[in-house]
Amino acid sequence: MFTVNRNSYFRNAEQEKIKFDDLIKRVIDYIENDPLQEYKLSIGTDSMTYKDTRFVLAIVLHRVGKGGIYFYKKFDHSEIRDLRTKLYAETQLSIETANLLVSTLLEDREDIIDKMNLSIHLDIGTSGPTKDLIKELEGWVTAVGYDYEIKPNSYAASFIADRYSK
Repeated sequence: MFTVNRNSYFRNAEQEKIKFDDLIKRVIDYIENDPLQEYKLSIGTDSMTYKDTRFVLAIVLHRVGKGGIYFYKKFDHSEIRDLRTKLYAETQLSIETANLLVSTLLEDREDIIDKMNLSIHLDIGTSGPTKDLIKELEGWVTAVGYDYEIKPNSYAASFIADRYSK
């Protein structure tokens, strides 16, 4: 459907266009600036369908108790109305991006990975139409080796990505 690679561009909160490799450098710098703090790196995707379907991928680095930084990337796709199809596409994009991020860090800065507490944020919750997909999507994410969060704790997908998908 779509993919992220090391030549992909993201935007940060200030709308600055940033190449994926520069995003990695900013994540490393942010952690190195205060290395004794606890960090949570969250990757989540949300989508919204109007005439087409817009997917927004968010990478959020939270310095617990002290703010954070985030980056996002938009993808437009032909209209997808089926909820299961959209949620599977969102989850796949988040997992593939996490894989790229981890493999990139393994090449250069393996020591940073342990400080990140990486999780996939799923745009699903225990109420509403997405509740029927919780077990499937949680199972997929854990099967590939990542932790996950769902609503109301999945802020990368349900707040940051959601903000830019409209």
